[in-house]
Amino acid sequence: MILRRFAFLLSVLLFVSPVLAKNLAFPDKTPIGTIVIPDTWKTRQIEYGWEAKSPDDDIYISVEIVNDKLINKVANSNDAWMKDNKIRLQPNPVIEELLLGGLFAKAFKYQATDENGPTVVFQIFVMAEKGAAMITIWGSEEEQKTREKELNSIMNSIKAVQ
Repeated sequence: MILRRFAFLLSVLLFVSPVLAKNLAFPDKTPIGTIVIPDTWKTRQIEYGWEAKSPDDDIYISVEIVNDKLINKVANSNDAWMKDNKIRLQPNPVIEELLLGGLFAKAFKYQATDENGPTVVFQIFVMAEKGAAMITIWGSEEEQKTREKELNSIMNSIKAVQ
């Protein structure tokens, strides 16, 4: 329910406020989709995809390709990233299925803690005929609320590549 409201808000905001942005394909070669990140965000390529941080580093997003050959490597990389950032997920995430730009997605919302206290981690698995991607969003509820317009724009920008 929360993610559906989030997706609806995203679509409304896209029509209200155009943003200068970077259009990133995932993966670079033979992409299954694209995502648009605001120019003010810091982006960089990582081993299995892309990552972006908001201008003041309060929100982190990554898009990583997941396939039969990479599933264990991406999972291990994600576990190491959480350990490096001292993120501890609580059990029993809220799970929701949704469509993002024509792609089926399954979202897991975890309450978590990091060295600054309570935080939230979304892991969203986006499925396509040619493969899948895992989108991770990390930031406290307050930080995500502050960046809601940008996050909505980013998530609503996801499009399938035909």
